[in-house]
Amino acid sequence: MKRLFQKYKNKIPFKIVEFAKELGINVYLDDEMPDNVSGRIEKDNNGIFSCVLNNKHSVARHIFTIAHELGHYFRHQKYFETHNSLEEPLYNQFSKDRAIQNNEQKQMEQEANEFAAELLMPEITVKEKWYKFEGSVSKMARYFNVSELAMAFRIKNTIGVDFTNDYLIV
Repeated sequence: MKRLFQKYKNKIPFKIVEFAKELGINVYLDDEMPDNVSGRIEKDNNGIFSCVLNNKHSVARHIFTIAHELGHYFRHQKYFETHNSLEEPLYNQFSKDRAIQNNEQKQMEQEANEFAAELLMPEITVKEKWYKFEGSVSKMARYFNVSELAMAFRIKNTIGVDFTNDYLIV
């Protein structure tokens, strides 16, 4: 596993689909997923994991969602020992739907988001590119191949400048 991380480390943009496939995780698109759900990770009865993405969402959103679901895969293995995510999916929900989550679910989602952010937008690289791209969220988002919203949150959490209200849909 460590060699696999080393193989992809510092490759910008991060090749998330290739990485998932090398882990043995299938990636699928779903046309029937509700708009407020970006994706989920599932484990079938044979222990094979799949990342299912909302086909109505953008490619940039898919990239972050795969990384987010891999965060669940790496950080929440204990959850998958007792849950079949087909019956009890962990959804990457938009903030307006998070009020229904309990504290454990919120913590798991936060951990998955942190994993995804660091995987796709490493802190040291974000700080370097902040100056190169003169603080442009859109230029940085294109460089890292993520959505402007994901980039805005990463800038907020690494640089301390908050552009998130410019990109949030209320």
